[in-house]
Amino acid sequence: MEGLKFRFVTGSGTLTKTGTDFRVEYGASGDPATFQVTLARIWEVTDPSKHAYDARKAVEDRVQTLLWSYRLRRGTLDVARDGDATWAGAGSASFANVKLVDVKFNESSANRWIDYDLVFDYSVGGEIARTLQFGAKTVSARAFIVGYGVEDRTVFKKPFRFAPVRIVGGPGLQTISVTAVKELITGSSDLARRQAIEAELKAWVDRKGTSQALLIDSTNKGLCHLQEVTAGEMNLLDAMTYDLSFATGYVEG
Repeated sequence: MEGLKFRFVTGSGTLTKTGTDFRVEYGASGDPATFQVTLARIWEVTDPSKHAYDARKAVEDRVQTLLWSYRLRRGTLDVARDGDATWAGAGSASFANVKLVDVKFNESSANRWIDYDLVFDYSVGGEIARTLQFGAKTVSARAFIVGYGVEDRTVFKKPFRFAPVRIVGGPGLQTISVTAVKELITGSSDLARRQAIEAELKAWVDRKGTSQALLIDSTNKGLCHLQEVTAGEMNLLDAMTYDLSFATGYVEG
């Protein structure tokens, strides 16, 4: 009987297993809903020719990889039949932007094989894919929120013994804030990912003080001036966040 295979592709590596068997189970909880996808009862067998110590060490190494290298990572999960080179044939499935939230070990036998579950989830509406373009700088990000503001140039005069008089000012400076831009970061090591974060922040800081066209989700917001770049969360496993502040509604002097 033909076996099954899976792969979990993240920014820091790929977890994969061929020639195995498992069930794909589905669940949902909460409001807004968080959906679960579980690969249940995955089994792996060590090389039967290995010495008992080497077989046990192989099991220990696999457990360490599952828990230390992939748990809490986010990526794309694919499942397919063993002989399906395209990963898109009959019985295949693909789940984008899932997070490995748990690894459950069921049983083992004389350190020769292990049986475990991989539990993934993703929130509907929680992390929406979005695009941001400022001049030639284009970013595919997730979950950011766009806010708008305008400078109030109204003045209130208070004549003696009379009610205050409102004097309307000219058009105020408009602002656009892009908050909590979450950008996925790739790299083969923690150092490489940290350096990628630093390089991305520098790329934005280098554009600070410039005026260029700003497009958010392909909608042109017009000529904007980048006023501020603020770093957010830097300790995420496979992503970073930052805030951008723009001024608009002005004319070039």
